[in-house]
Amino acid sequence: MNLGNNLFQARKKCGLSQEEVAEKLGVSRQTISKWETDETLPDIRQSKRLALLYRLSLDELIDFDMDVQEVEQAMGTAYFYLAVMSVGLPVLYVLHVLRSAIQGMGNTALPMASGVVEFLMRTAAALYLPLLAGEAGIFFAEPAAWLGADVVLAASYFAVARRRLRNEEE
Repeated sequence: MNLGNNLFQARKKCGLSQEEVAEKLGVSRQTISKWETDETLPDIRQSKRLALLYRLSLDELIDFDMDVQEVEQAMGTAYFYLAVMSVGLPVLYVLHVLRSAIQGMGNTALPMASGVVEFLMRTAAALYLPLLAGEAGIFFAEPAAWLGADVVLAASYFAVARRRLRNEEE
C-alpha cells in the first residue's frame, strides 16, 4: 500500500494543485504534500473527503493490496486468539465472583492483592510463554494471569469464610 502515491496520482488525474485540494479540505498545502510523500497520513474523515473529491471509493484511494494468504493467516491468528480467550472466560468469571464475594464479606485488601498477582502473572506469562510455546504463547498470558489470581482468591475466600463462620459461632 502506497497511499501517498495514490493521493498524488488521483490529484493529478483530477487536474488539481496541492493548493486547490488544501483549500477544499481546509488544510495547508504542506499537509497535502506530507500526505503525498507518506510523511503523515490523513485521518479517516479526511480520507473520505479526498475520495469524494477525487471521485474514487475509499477502497480505490487506499488500494489495500494485502493478498489472500496474508488475510487468511491474519484471520487464523485472530480465530486462535478468540478460541483461547473463550476457553479462558470461565476462569475470568470465577475471578470476578470471588473478588465480589470477598469484598462483600468486608475484605478489600485480598481482592487488591489478587489484582497485583494478576498483573505479575500477566507480565511473567507475556515474557516467558512465547519463549516456551512460541509466538502463540502470548495468547495464553491473559488466561494464565486470571488463573493465578483465581488461585490466590480461592484460598483467600475459604480462609475469610472460615474466619467469618468462627466469629459467628462465638
